[in-house]
Amino acid sequence: MSSMCYSSMVVLIGLCLVGISSASKSMECASFSHAGHHVKVILDKDELFVQASADFFTVDVDGYDGQYVDFSEECQKKSIYKMLFMEYNPFGHPTADFYGGGYGQPHWDVHLFTLTKEQVVAGGEYDLATCTASGPVPIVCDPNPEIPENKRFYTLPEDKYVPAGMYVDYSFGGHAIKEHGLHWLSAEDSGPNGPATCTINGEIGGPDCWVSCAMQAPSPVDGSQVDNGCRYGMWDGLSAVYLSFDGLTISHEPMFTVGLVNKLNTDAEGKKKVQRVEKPFPQSEKQQEEGAHAKDLFVEVESGMVRVGVVLHDTSEKSTKSGKSEKSSKSEKSGKSDKSGKS
Repeated sequence: MSSMCYSSMVVLIGLCLVGISSASKSMECASFSHAGHHVKVILDKDELFVQASADFFTVDVDGYDGQYVDFSEECQKKSIYKMLFMEYNPFGHPTADFYGGGYGQPHWDVHLFTLTKEQVVAGGEYDLATCTASGPVPIVCDPNPEIPENKRFYTLPEDKYVPAGMYVDYSFGGHAIKEHGLHWLSAEDSGPNGPATCTINGEIGGPDCWVSCAMQAPSPVDGSQVDNGCRYGMWDGLSAVYLSFDGLTISHEPMFTVGLVNKLNTDAEGKKKVQRVEKPFPQSEKQQEEGAHAKDLFVEVESGMVRVGVVLHDTSEKSTKSGKSEKSSKSEKSGKSDKSGKS
């Protein structure tokens, strides 16, 4: 993902542009409708994004259920991404302290998958729907790779394929989620005052700090809460998330809050110009699949229209023998990365 193309600057520029040159015109990759809103996935030059009205993201969210949406064949050829899975979390999700910190805010998860719907549904080649979830949340797969159906969720890619600073977090029962894969959090979010950093009375907590935060959840009976002094840092509203499954990179995810969209929309109306927040997406030493992939993630609002997605670039090295990267196709031979031990 983030390896140097070549030492020569001329060659670097030329090679990096090759991967996105064919995406020089706007292309609709997929679309669906909800509550009267038309939602599109668009590839425009070097940007791949979901586009819909601000009201779709902030007001008319009731009844929206996450769904897999395959990209068109033409669009799938332009980058490593093959499908969208977008989900709304009205109460947020862990990490959370139930006092406003962490990811416990209404937000969206926009997964850009490197696999297709046919591959990830129950019974598919990369079945993301099947795992043992014995905890209180029925979609959180037990963090036990000894359970046969959970092993693939916890078979990690080789380090060279993992974006720098990304790590697996086991708080709140772990972050391996049915239909999603294993979520990795960023170094930025686990830094000082970050939304993945847990403290007790202002001091950095240990590995079980999250338990004190979990105990602060409101009572389902009367809404009462205890305060154990446990807090997560405040979220700025936009995070990069990496997902893996069975040793593969399967998704890059911009995760963003409703609050961020509201702020950008208000500022865009008041200032009469585009409002945009953009961050680098952490890069890996190498990428498993050849093609354009996320370099940055962004949320942008203009005239009541929201665009959220990634800026693409291509740093893959062409094979001198076959013209393919070392893992240019997930279905090639065994369909699994070197990490699985079954290539």
